[in-house]
Amino acid sequence: FIRFSPIEVRFALVSLFNIILNSGIVPEDWCISLIRPLYKNKGSKEDANNYRGISLISCIGKLFTALINKRLADYVNNNKILGQEQAGFRSNYSTADHIFVLNSIIG
Repeated sequence: FIRFSPIEVRFALVSLFNIILNSGIVPEDWCISLIRPLYKNKGSKEDANNYRGISLISCIGKLFTALINKRLADYVNNNKILGQEQAGFRSNYSTADHIFVLNSIIG
């Protein structure tokens, strides 16, 4: 939605994000999520096991955390902070590759 917004909105968000980064103060509403049950579309609606929780969070807060995550991931990858053996939660890495290697070693 940001890419389709007026340039003034994008500049305002950049200013807001820079203020947050410089001050270290994150809006309290961005730190709160509401967890709502979501039916899995299988089984009885009366059975609580047929629901999963979904967190509803601030869209702007989510955008901010995505930008921080991108910066951190780039920094970690560019500075080779994590070894090749660390695959979880990294782009272009798969824990399935490690499982394959482990299975090959074990035999």
